[in-house]
Amino acid sequence: MAMTTHMADTPPTEDLIVQWRERIRQTTFANYHFEMGFALWRTGSLDVAAAALERALEIQPDLAKVAPLLARIEEAQGHGTAAQQRKGAVLNRDPLLWSRGCVALALCHARDGAFDQAEPWLEQARTVTPDDPLLLACSGLLQARQNAWLPACANLDRVTAVAGVETDELAGELVDSLELMARHRFQDWSPPQPDKTVFALAAARTVLRLDPRMTALRGLIIRCLLRLGRYADVMQEFIELPVEQAAENGNRMLAGIALFSLGRYEEATTAFEACSALNPNEARPIAYLGLIALATGGNDRALAKLDAARFQAPDDAFVLSCYGLALHAQGRFADAVQIHKAALKLAPDDVWARLNLGLALDALGDVSGSHDAYCTALETGAPFCFATLDQRPFGAELLKERFASLGFPYKAS
Repeated sequence: MAMTTHMADTPPTEDLIVQWRERIRQTTFANYHFEMGFALWRTGSLDVAAAALERALEIQPDLAKVAPLLARIEEAQGHGTAAQQRKGAVLNRDPLLWSRGCVALALCHARDGAFDQAEPWLEQARTVTPDDPLLLACSGLLQARQNAWLPACANLDRVTAVAGVETDELAGELVDSLELMARHRFQDWSPPQPDKTVFALAAARTVLRLDPRMTALRGLIIRCLLRLGRYADVMQEFIELPVEQAAENGNRMLAGIALFSLGRYEEATTAFEACSALNPNEARPIAYLGLIALATGGNDRALAKLDAARFQAPDDAFVLSCYGLALHAQGRFADAVQIHKAALKLAPDDVWARLNLGLALDALGDVSGSHDAYCTALETGAPFCFATLDQRPFGAELLKERFASLGFPYKAS
């Protein structure tokens, strides 16, 4: 099969440019006839569909998705021997060509939401090349589109374990679809969000496996790991991150959060101070410096920093709730409750603020209110609740007790 190659550093020759242009022209016209044949086949117009597909093969003989569909049409027309001969010829030439043709046809059905029609094509591919990374990636993508998040992750995780990946035009379509879905599901807070974050992580890693040039996705991978509380894995990602990306302020901030969560306060302080120096108007580095102060017993210093952060970003729910923690540390529990409630008005799904509210209500002796806050946070996602425990300057042990009493014993990430 034709492989997708990365562009070289040297300018392409005139001959190579001509070859590229011819390939683009060929693929464009071949796909036009394929799409016509596919649409006609779905309406039951088998003869004209077959004619359009034969024309696509004349233009581009290695257009993988044509041969399996022609064989299906021949079977429907009662030409079983011809269908078997066609399939046998392709399999003898290159089994991967047949398999990926079936995968491409599954994607054609999936675009229209016809998942029941997509699955038989994937099953055909599995009988030929069950471990093909593009088959696994497509299976995972289609399962995710049907909200089967964990089975989707199982298939995508198998892609990242494959030693070598032979890519083609099909890989580009899968990369685009998986990247888009990873970003959307990471931002989607409808239940079950923890499963969607795990999927976003698996999808982003799959994209990088299929196309190593997609290094921008490492930022999403790091955010997923942070949300899931996998802080040691975050630091490993930074080891593999290109130097220029690691130096970006946003990524430096993420590294600081991981270091803070691991209890490496001096290194975290250095990271947050560097972030603040590069962008003095950014409130979150200041907020995290305030949390470090709380964690190391500097309650008055923490209150001053978090008050300054709140002034810079009054509509940032995280910053506001961190300020509430500083008030809590001063024994101002009622004031803390009001601040956490204000934060939750800005971000109702914020587990951090919800648990902080529970702690403040607990301190006031409001058993019913704290119970409701803990339950709501756990319903949003118990793994996220567990992940926040490493970032807490105080209250982690109490929260573990409360989680256990509600039927959610703490599990380390």
